[in-house]
Amino acid sequence: MAESYQQWVAQQQQQRNYEAAWDQDRLQQQAQDRVHDLQYTREQLQQARQERDDAAARGDWEEARLRNADVGMWQQQEQELLPPPNPLSQHDIAFLQRKRAFLEKHGQAGLNAIALAHQRAVMPRNPHATSATDPMSYGHGLRQGTPAYYRAVEKELEVNGHLVGVDYDPSADALDWKGAARVSGIDQKTYADAYRTLKAAGRVS
Repeated sequence: MAESYQQWVAQQQQQRNYEAAWDQDRLQQQAQDRVHDLQYTREQLQQARQERDDAAARGDWEEARLRNADVGMWQQQEQELLPPPNPLSQHDIAFLQRKRAFLEKHGQAGLNAIALAHQRAVMPRNPHATSATDPMSYGHGLRQGTPAYYRAVEKELEVNGHLVGVDYDPSADALDWKGAARVSGIDQKTYADAYRTLKAAGRVS
Protein backbone atom coordinates (compact mmCIF):
# COMPACT_ATOMS: atom_id res chain seq x y z
CA MET A 1 0.00 0.00 0.00
CA ALA A 2 2.82 2.40 0.95
CA GLU A 3 4.60 1.66 -2.31
CA SER A 4 1.43 2.31 -4.34
CA TYR A 5 0.94 5.64 -2.56
CA GLN A 6 4.55 6.63 -3.25
CA GLN A 7 4.10 5.67 -6.89
CA TRP A 8 0.93 7.78 -7.05
CA VAL A 9 2.76 10.77 -5.50
CA ALA A 10 5.63 10.33 -7.96
CA GLN A 11 3.20 10.16 -10.89
CA GLN A 12 1.41 13.29 -9.71
CA GLN A 13 4.71 15.17 -9.38
CA GLN A 14 5.78 13.98 -12.81
CA GLN A 15 2.49 15.19 -14.28
CA ARG A 16 2.88 18.59 -12.57
CA ASN A 17 6.41 18.92 -13.93
CA TYR A 18 5.18 17.95 -17.38
CA GLU A 19 2.40 20.56 -17.31
CA ALA A 20 4.75 23.20 -15.89
CA ALA A 21 7.17 22.61 -18.77
CA TRP A 22 4.37 23.15 -21.28
CA ASP A 23 3.22 26.27 -19.42
CA GLN A 24 6.73 27.69 -19.57
CA ASP A 25 7.00 26.86 -23.25
CA ARG A 26 3.68 28.62 -23.94
CA LEU A 27 4.72 31.74 -22.00
CA GLN A 28 8.04 31.91 -23.83
CA GLN A 29 6.28 31.54 -27.18
CA GLN A 30 3.79 34.26 -26.27
CA ALA A 31 6.63 36.59 -25.30
CA GLN A 32 8.45 35.84 -28.55
CA ASP A 33 5.26 36.39 -30.56
CA ARG A 34 4.82 39.76 -28.87
CA VAL A 35 8.38 40.73 -29.83
CA HIS A 36 7.71 39.82 -33.47
CA ASP A 37 4.31 41.55 -33.48
CA LEU A 38 5.81 44.70 -31.99
CA GLN A 39 8.64 44.73 -34.51
CA TYR A 40 6.16 44.34 -37.41
CA THR A 41 3.90 47.04 -35.95
CA ARG A 42 6.77 49.51 -35.68
CA GLU A 43 7.87 48.76 -39.23
CA GLN A 44 4.34 49.46 -40.45
CA LEU A 45 4.18 52.61 -38.33
CA GLN A 46 7.41 53.89 -39.82
CA GLN A 47 6.16 53.12 -43.34
CA ALA A 48 2.82 54.86 -42.71
CA ARG A 49 4.61 57.96 -41.45
CA GLN A 50 6.86 57.99 -44.50
CA GLU A 51 3.90 57.62 -46.88
CA ARG A 52 2.02 60.39 -45.05
CA ASP A 53 5.00 62.74 -45.23
CA ASP A 54 5.61 61.91 -48.92
CA ALA A 55 1.96 62.63 -49.75
CA ALA A 56 2.08 65.91 -47.83
CA ALA A 57 5.25 66.91 -49.70
CA ARG A 58 3.42 66.28 -52.99
CA GLY A 59 0.49 68.36 -51.81
CA ASP A 60 -1.83 65.35 -51.85
CA TRP A 61 -3.61 66.17 -48.59
CA GLU A 62 -6.36 63.59 -49.01
CA GLU A 63 -3.79 60.80 -49.25
CA ALA A 64 -1.79 62.34 -46.38
CA ARG A 65 -4.85 62.29 -44.11
CA LEU A 66 -5.57 58.65 -44.99
CA ARG A 67 -1.99 57.66 -44.17
CA ASN A 68 -2.14 59.71 -40.97
CA ALA A 69 -5.15 57.62 -39.94
CA ASP A 70 -2.96 54.55 -40.50
CA VAL A 71 -0.31 56.14 -38.27
CA GLY A 72 -2.88 56.45 -35.49
CA MET A 73 -3.97 52.84 -35.91
CA TRP A 74 -0.40 51.50 -35.74
CA GLN A 75 0.40 53.74 -32.76
CA GLN A 76 -2.58 52.33 -30.88
CA GLN A 77 -1.52 48.78 -31.69
CA GLU A 78 2.02 49.59 -30.54
CA GLN A 79 0.71 50.77 -27.16
CA GLU A 80 -1.38 47.61 -26.77
CA LEU A 81 1.70 45.43 -27.34
CA LEU A 82 3.91 47.27 -24.85
CA PRO A 83 4.15 45.87 -21.30
CA PRO A 84 1.70 47.68 -18.99
CA PRO A 85 3.36 50.07 -16.52
CA ASN A 86 3.57 48.92 -12.92
CA PRO A 87 2.75 51.20 -9.98
CA LEU A 88 5.85 52.88 -8.57
CA SER A 89 7.35 51.07 -5.59
CA GLN A 90 9.43 52.68 -2.85
CA HIS A 91 12.53 51.42 -4.69
CA ASP A 92 11.32 53.09 -7.91
CA ILE A 93 10.72 56.37 -6.07
CA ALA A 94 14.17 56.19 -4.47
CA PHE A 95 15.69 55.51 -7.90
CA LEU A 96 14.00 58.60 -9.37
CA GLN A 97 15.05 60.71 -6.39
CA ARG A 98 18.68 59.80 -7.06
CA LYS A 99 18.16 61.09 -10.62
CA ARG A 100 17.09 64.52 -9.35
CA ALA A 101 19.92 66.39 -11.09
CA PHE A 102 19.22 64.62 -14.40
CA LEU A 103 15.47 65.35 -14.19
CA GLU A 104 15.99 68.97 -13.17
CA LYS A 105 18.27 69.43 -16.18
CA HIS A 106 16.07 67.71 -18.78
CA GLY A 107 12.54 67.92 -17.34
CA GLN A 108 9.92 66.02 -19.34
CA ALA A 109 12.54 64.84 -21.83
CA GLY A 110 14.36 63.18 -18.94
CA LEU A 111 11.18 61.42 -17.80
CA ASN A 112 10.55 60.27 -21.37
CA ALA A 113 14.10 58.92 -21.58
CA ILE A 114 13.64 56.97 -18.34
CA ALA A 115 10.32 55.59 -19.64
CA LEU A 116 12.05 54.36 -22.82
CA ALA A 117 14.89 52.87 -20.78
CA HIS A 118 12.28 51.11 -18.63
CA GLN A 119 10.66 49.62 -21.75
CA ARG A 120 14.00 48.29 -22.94
CA ALA A 121 14.73 46.82 -19.50
CA VAL A 122 11.46 44.87 -19.14
CA MET A 123 10.67 43.87 -22.72
CA PRO A 124 11.43 40.22 -23.63
CA ARG A 125 14.80 39.32 -25.07
CA ASN A 126 15.14 38.52 -28.76
CA PRO A 127 17.97 36.02 -29.32
CA HIS A 128 17.54 36.43 -33.08
CA ALA A 129 18.00 40.22 -33.09
CA THR A 130 20.47 41.67 -35.57
CA SER A 131 21.78 45.16 -36.24
CA ALA A 132 18.76 45.67 -38.51
CA THR A 133 16.24 44.80 -35.78
CA ASP A 134 14.37 47.71 -34.23
CA PRO A 135 16.01 48.04 -30.78
CA MET A 136 12.66 49.09 -29.29
CA SER A 137 11.05 45.79 -30.30
CA TYR A 138 12.98 43.74 -27.72
CA GLY A 139 14.84 44.28 -24.47
CA HIS A 140 16.66 42.76 -21.50
CA GLY A 141 13.79 40.65 -20.16
CA LEU A 142 14.22 41.86 -16.57
CA ARG A 143 11.69 42.16 -13.77
CA GLN A 144 10.98 45.70 -12.60
CA GLY A 145 12.35 46.47 -9.16
CA THR A 146 15.32 44.11 -9.22
CA PRO A 147 18.91 45.38 -8.93
CA ALA A 148 19.58 44.14 -12.48
CA TYR A 149 16.59 46.15 -13.73
CA TYR A 150 17.87 49.44 -12.24
CA ARG A 151 21.37 48.79 -13.62
CA ALA A 152 19.88 48.18 -17.07
CA VAL A 153 17.84 51.40 -16.95
CA GLU A 154 20.92 53.40 -15.98
CA LYS A 155 22.99 51.74 -18.72
CA GLU A 156 20.31 52.51 -21.31
CA LEU A 157 20.29 56.17 -20.21
CA GLU A 158 24.07 56.36 -20.31
CA VAL A 159 24.55 54.65 -23.69
CA ASN A 160 21.40 55.63 -25.61
CA GLY A 161 20.19 58.82 -23.94
CA HIS A 162 21.70 60.96 -26.68
CA LEU A 163 19.34 59.31 -29.17
CA VAL A 164 16.40 61.07 -27.48
CA GLY A 165 18.25 64.32 -26.84
CA VAL A 166 19.43 63.85 -23.25
CA ASP A 167 22.81 63.19 -21.65
CA TYR A 168 23.01 61.14 -18.48
CA ASP A 169 26.00 61.42 -16.14
CA PRO A 170 25.94 58.73 -13.42
CA SER A 171 28.33 60.76 -11.29
CA ALA A 172 25.63 63.44 -10.91
CA ASP A 173 23.26 61.02 -9.15
CA ALA A 174 22.43 61.71 -5.53
CA LEU A 175 23.93 59.09 -3.20
CA ASP A 176 21.72 56.42 -1.70
CA TRP A 177 22.26 55.56 1.96
CA LYS A 178 24.82 52.87 1.11
CA GLY A 179 26.79 55.31 -1.01
CA ALA A 180 26.59 57.96 1.70
CA ALA A 181 27.84 55.47 4.28
CA ARG A 182 30.74 54.49 2.03
CA VAL A 183 31.77 58.11 1.41
CA SER A 184 31.51 58.99 5.09
CA GLY A 185 33.61 56.02 6.12
CA ILE A 186 30.89 54.68 8.44
CA ASP A 187 29.92 51.03 8.21
CA GLN A 188 26.48 50.43 6.69
CA LYS A 189 24.88 49.03 9.86
CA THR A 190 25.87 52.05 11.95
CA TYR A 191 24.73 54.43 9.22
CA ALA A 192 21.39 52.61 8.81
CA ASP A 193 20.76 52.63 12.57
CA ALA A 194 21.49 56.36 12.74
CA TYR A 195 19.22 57.03 9.76
CA ARG A 196 16.32 55.12 11.34
CA THR A 197 16.78 57.07 14.57
CA LEU A 198 16.72 60.40 12.71
CA LYS A 199 13.70 59.35 10.65
CA ALA A 200 11.79 58.31 13.76
CA ALA A 201 12.54 61.76 15.19
CA GLY A 202 11.21 63.40 12.03
CA ARG A 203 14.55 64.96 11.16
CA VAL A 204 14.90 63.25 7.75
CA SER A 205 12.33 62.08 5.20
